[in-house]
Amino acid sequence: MLTHVSKPPGHRTFPKVVTHQAFLRSSGASYRSNREHPTSVLASERPPPWVLTFDIRERETEWTDENKARLVSLFAGQELGCGVEGVQRRMQDLVQVVPDLGKKVHTMKPGLLASLLRDTSLIAQRAARLRELLPHTNVSAMAAKLPEILLQEADETVSQVQQLKRQLGTDNVDQLVEDYPSLLDAELVEEALHELTRLMPNSDPKRTLLRDPSVVLRVERGPKRLGPHPDS
Repeated sequence: MLTHVSKPPGHRTFPKVVTHQAFLRSSGASYRSNREHPTSVLASERPPPWVLTFDIRERETEWTDENKARLVSLFAGQELGCGVEGVQRRMQDLVQVVPDLGKKVHTMKPGLLASLLRDTSLIAQRAARLRELLPHTNVSAMAAKLPEILLQEADETVSQVQQLKRQLGTDNVDQLVEDYPSLLDAELVEEALHELTRLMPNSDPKRTLLRDPSVVLRVERGPKRLGPHPDS
């Protein structure tokens, strides 16, 4: 027999508050706080950084490279219209061909990642062609530094390598383009040589650039390419 319990006058009934964690449990989604992630977990036991298995709450999210990679992958998947599973599947195909790219997803713009994932078989063909044409260059390492190189035909990249050889007066550029693939931009190289001539008029700019190719990074970040300082 059920007994009715009367409520005192003025009593108000409030809806039950469902916490975010409880909502995730009820919906079947996975949630783990930072305390539930031991720092001693082996790297081999961690999922690839593009696996999207958590919700993003900015105030409670630690923006590690892995979380950045997941966010980039999330927006890339939206652009491709393929969903989480589609992104994961395409990423697995991509890193089998260019393994170093898997470590650089967090540095990419979603649009660039989407372009790489749109046709992974084509990207694989270009990477294989580059390995044939540039046998002494680590194509995976080069592409990780400049992923856009896989969005153009391999023959065009090789033409850029030949142009670089002419600009620097040497055939030994394999390691150079692997470490600094931005040197394949002929205009950028000319700017770097011009800047070296201005700064060190008594030195051979080509030899200087070969000895310290990092100078090209300073030219890339200079006002001619980035524009004037916003506070100037």
